[in-house]
Amino acid sequence: MPASADFGPWANNLSDAERLARWRGLRAAAFLLLGSAHPFIETLRRAETDPDAARCALAELEALPPLPRRRLLSMLMRLQEPSRAAPQ
Repeated sequence: MPASADFGPWANNLSDAERLARWRGLRAAAFLLLGSAHPFIETLRRAETDPDAARCALAELEALPPLPRRRLLSMLMRLQEPSRAAPQ
């Protein structure tokens, strides 16, 4: 993963509200997959308002073991998919 990213809450051109929603979605997914005591959870909480914590969060995401990282990224991408219209 690069030092900077253009996905999830790190994506360019997001409104403040959308970025906050993405931080909180990522934090909820991390809470479920990593457990409430994992230090990544606190970094994600701080990243909502602190650009330095946002950079730390990317580095911590990169440092996760491969399987939990893959699961977390997969859940993040599913949470951020555009909604699909219901069949009529």
